[in-house]
Amino acid sequence: MDARLTPAAARSGTAEVVLHGNARQLADAVRSAKGRVLAAIGDAATAVVPAASLKTLAQQPGVGSVSPSVRGQVQVQSEGVHASNADAWHSASTPLNGSGVKVGIVDAGFANLAAEEAGASPNLPASLVHYIDNPADPDNQNHCADESATSHGTAVAEIVHQMAPGAELYLYCIDDNVGFKQAGSQLQASGVTVVNSSLAFPGDSRGDGTGVPASAAATVRTARQNGILWVESAGNNGEDHWPGTFTDANHDTFVDLVDSSNYDDAVGVGLNGGGGLILLQWDKWPTSTLGVTLHAWQFDEATNNYIGNPVSITHTSGAAPLLCLEYQAVAGDGCGTLPDPGSYGVWISMPAAAQGVHYDLSYWATSTATISPAARGTGTCAWVRAPARSPGPSMSQQARRTPWRSVLSMQCRSPAVVPAAPMRTWAAPSRWNSSVRKARLSTAA
Repeated sequence: MDARLTPAAARSGTAEVVLHGNARQLADAVRSAKGRVLAAIGDAATAVVPAASLKTLAQQPGVGSVSPSVRGQVQVQSEGVHASNADAWHSASTPLNGSGVKVGIVDAGFANLAAEEAGASPNLPASLVHYIDNPADPDNQNHCADESATSHGTAVAEIVHQMAPGAELYLYCIDDNVGFKQAGSQLQASGVTVVNSSLAFPGDSRGDGTGVPASAAATVRTARQNGILWVESAGNNGEDHWPGTFTDANHDTFVDLVDSSNYDDAVGVGLNGGGGLILLQWDKWPTSTLGVTLHAWQFDEATNNYIGNPVSITHTSGAAPLLCLEYQAVAGDGCGTLPDPGSYGVWISMPAAAQGVHYDLSYWATSTATISPAARGTGTCAWVRAPARSPGPSMSQQARRTPWRSVLSMQCRSPAVVPAAPMRTWAAPSRWNSSVRKARLSTAA
């Protein structure tokens, strides 16, 4: 069993994990652990099992490995029929409305689908929607632990139907990259020629379209090679990344996230109550031996001090080159757990062998939030809450039901800091000198 699953095995409830091994024996292994298979293709399967049964599962015949799943993150924003001039095509003398075209929608949930198909004038005509939700059916299209967890896929289906009202829609519910791969195989078999997937897979692969066979990148590449136009969202997190190279010019074992003269070496992240993921990955795919550690320490806005104890997670040699910390943890994803929502300082400690390796630190959440860019100068900074965003006028009715929350941002009061952007790092409270900070973080690791 992957060492990253050790914390999950000690929890109550269930864990969603990926198995690799003998395809014929994996389903029996999951049943022996009192779980159920969500998706299976080739030598891989995604399963939900009682967390206490993870070790038992790993010992079953035919199971070669049990590892964290790479979860999909929903991303959507409607373009609008009129704004894109699609209505002109619909009403042309020879209408172009998608008739005769099969469109696949791969998403993380289809809550309220039945309601949207109901009535005399449904938002989604049932005659055009193909969705088999039956685990006993070999053509089952539901590979989610809970398809009602989000209405995101239903909203996407509505948008596609508005843009191409004559197209047939093939819906696939997936939780992770294994389900994504199985959906890709099923789409090809169904004759689908266009696919939309408004999902992102943080930590799935290098991020340049390459990836191991089980990766989302490989699934899309295979589909394209077989003549499918696959449209994958670029994502909503373009400003939520902090890339660079591992550098420790002042030899304090911590990556110079700000600059080598700043002993704090921290960037700030605000986690809302809906959950959030802090992800670090570095360019040593597919596996790494670097003992990198990711740290997060809660920051009290009222007192301008760090509170409680830092949380740290260290990379296991031979695992994929990524680390993650999250609030509202998902059992089985291999991430460390943060205790509360709020503001956090984030550090990275590194071995000398990591010097010069490219990394990307990013933040993923149920609502928009941003990693603070570096402050230039010193001063006292505090987190403030920015105005809540409003959904655009072209967003579909279903998509509008998604709540838009406020965004935490760090603002500095010192005149020495030029406020070029509202998001920035803070100067560490004076009582946390370098030796105290290092001791606390080392203890947490």
